[in-house]
Amino acid sequence: MHALVGSYRSDSSPGGIALVRCRADGWEVVARAETSNVSYLAVFKGMAISVNEDRAGAIETRRIEYSEGRPTGLAYIDRVDTGALPCHIELLALSPGPGKAGNLALVPNYGSGNVTVVLVHDDGLLDLVEEFTMPWGREPMPVRQESSHPHQCRATPWGSVVVSDLGSDCLHELQWQAGRLSLRRSFKLPDGTGPRHMVVDSGRLYVVGELDGRLHMMHFTASEWRWIHSEPVSRDVRGYPWVRPSHLTLSPAGKELTASVRGVSRLVFLRPAARGVEFAEEISLPGAEPRHHVHLDDERLAVALQHDNRIVGVDRRTGIADVLLTIDAPACVVTF
Repeated sequence: MHALVGSYRSDSSPGGIALVRCRADGWEVVARAETSNVSYLAVFKGMAISVNEDRAGAIETRRIEYSEGRPTGLAYIDRVDTGALPCHIELLALSPGPGKAGNLALVPNYGSGNVTVVLVHDDGLLDLVEEFTMPWGREPMPVRQESSHPHQCRATPWGSVVVSDLGSDCLHELQWQAGRLSLRRSFKLPDGTGPRHMVVDSGRLYVVGELDGRLHMMHFTASEWRWIHSEPVSRDVRGYPWVRPSHLTLSPAGKELTASVRGVSRLVFLRPAARGVEFAEEISLPGAEPRHHVHLDDERLAVALQHDNRIVGVDRRTGIADVLLTIDAPACVVTF
């Protein structure tokens, strides 16, 4: 197994991407690409696709180079400006439009309040297709919710995409038709939710509220979107800024949700149930600001501790965590 780790700028590093060999006794960096504030990464068709969370944000592509069957380097291909503070990438298996070939990458730009659609060609070259401005909105927390702030895009089984808007406390479903994005429907969450990351699975949509520290659950199909339930994502119920959940995933077996909770430095495990979710486990982490995590298998995860400059491995069964890699300001980690 190999991994890519994206890092923010720090006092000792400008940020960038690390190509990592994942060994049983620890992780080893085999190559680095210097680029600023890499907040999210995806691996696609032998490429590393990343976004730079800067005021003049961008999406970049790099070819993963191999020698004797092993990844050894990252070769720069292309870059396209997206907007201010891009923070996620969602790749869609949709037709780009008449006369075009390739795949679409959707990039939510937290700072400029828009979603950028970029065409990713098979050779890694990029073309800007469209910039979709989110419906304007503002909510009760003036510093964080003075305008629309799209945070994540997630594809649906029926070919649309849902965007979480932290600034307006809304989830917006967008559809791609005839080479353009349009608004299909919206769902208003309680004031002060601050929706961040989502999971769409088996007729449900789950989203963590960065500002209210809650997990919100909805029945979600192509024809219906309705409220089910919400509850604190952590047993620590002090609220913002003490909780601040960041990332949300579904386990490989599809039986548990996992939330990274930055304010209390924990991983929280919850099981979907008929009327909501059931609390399963809450594991304290040996460091601060768990911004992102990835499942290595159904029992083990890797967690990016941004403020402790480490990637740690966590055993779901025992709760034991060990240091996998020391790296400046890790923001995201993906495996391939």
